[in-house]
Amino acid sequence: EGESASAGFADQLRANDPDLLTLCLVPPKKFDPPDVLEICDGLERNTLCYELLASGHPLSDDSCRRLAQMLRTNKTLRTLSLGDSSLGDQAGLLFEGLAENTSITSLDVEHKGLTVDAGKKLAKALITRKSLGAPQMETLRLSRNAKCSEALAELAGAPAPRELLLCEGGLDEKHAAHVGRWAAAGVEDLDLRGNPRLGADGVEAFLAALLPTSSSAAPPPLRRLR
Repeated sequence: EGESASAGFADQLRANDPDLLTLCLVPPKKFDPPDVLEICDGLERNTLCYELLASGHPLSDDSCRRLAQMLRTNKTLRTLSLGDSSLGDQAGLLFEGLAENTSITSLDVEHKGLTVDAGKKLAKALITRKSLGAPQMETLRLSRNAKCSEALAELAGAPAPRELLLCEGGLDEKHAAHVGRWAAAGVEDLDLRGNPRLGADGVEAFLAALLPTSSSAAPPPLRRLR
């Protein structure tokens, strides 16, 4: 049944069915390598579907490469959620495709086991896609990726999303200034819940990096902090 569902969705995508604007393939639906091939082929031809929700599935290297290839071609998807907690370094393969995509504005990689290297590749992808004219990312979900916190120095130098979620991210005092610098670059809604090791010194370092040092400087865009 799962395989038939993917094939049916792929046919709808190829036909540009206006009733299929959101594609949800979370478990118990299947998203195995053959399904990935079918769905990617459909999305490369589709100009209407704007949301791919397929988290909760392990992805092979080949599937990640195929998805990255699709991202280089597709100009319609705005929301993307892929992989499970085993994704890890493989996310870097997806981010290579994201780097050449200018339509995605909401990326969910929460609890995907992202490594330091994957985090650095995400930062590089965000910088590259901005140079291609991509709009500001509306939402970036990076929560529950503790290892990725060690890539915050690089991520802080990347274009900031309007909404940034770093819940339960293993953040402590040494990460605070990087988060503040990233937030100052354009974050309007920041979620830091579940990071008790930030402590008072971390909060102070965060605010020092966030707030302007000159009275004539524009205030930071941050409107909501959790």
